[in-house]
Amino acid sequence: MQFGIVQQEKFNAKDGSYSLVTPRELVDSQITATDAESALLRNYFLMRGESIHVGNVKSSNGAAAKEFKLFPSGQTIKLNLVYPKPEKSELRLYISKGAGFFPNEGDVWFLFVRRDDESLWLGAMPEKEWRRLNSIGKIDDEETLIDENIDDIDAQILAGQSQGNNIVPEERTAVTTDSHRDVI
Repeated sequence: MQFGIVQQEKFNAKDGSYSLVTPRELVDSQITATDAESALLRNYFLMRGESIHVGNVKSSNGAAAKEFKLFPSGQTIKLNLVYPKPEKSELRLYISKGAGFFPNEGDVWFLFVRRDDESLWLGAMPEKEWRRLNSIGKIDDEETLIDENIDDIDAQILAGQSQGNNIVPEERTAVTTDSHRDVI
């Protein structure tokens, strides 16, 4: 899924995307990039004059290795990124414990291009932490802090992904009362 305004601000991102890590991706040690992820990766490397290898990693002679900055440390790591089948547009990112990026099942993995230096960042965190990070604090009339999760629609979509369906959540409307603002 494409980063929303909240994620763009939290990560100082020009562009970004995220999705859940599936059990199969962990078994295969590879993540298949979705539409938004694939577009971000393809555009990032094309803008830098770098190609993405077509074929298996072994046949790439090292060309499949791409640099990413690991969130939150900023450590530079290399992971293999390929179009494994010449006749298809499927893009695979190979995850590696040795390289420092191997998320857990059910984690949200994400990548983004930072605004300030145009670098490509990669990270993962538990879904609950992702939702907490992407919520904002709000002060009501009594000056008490209320956690308002402004990403609950994303949470619905992620829950649908984990169950193998692509549900579109119901539309929500923001309502402001005398004391506070609710999303219904």
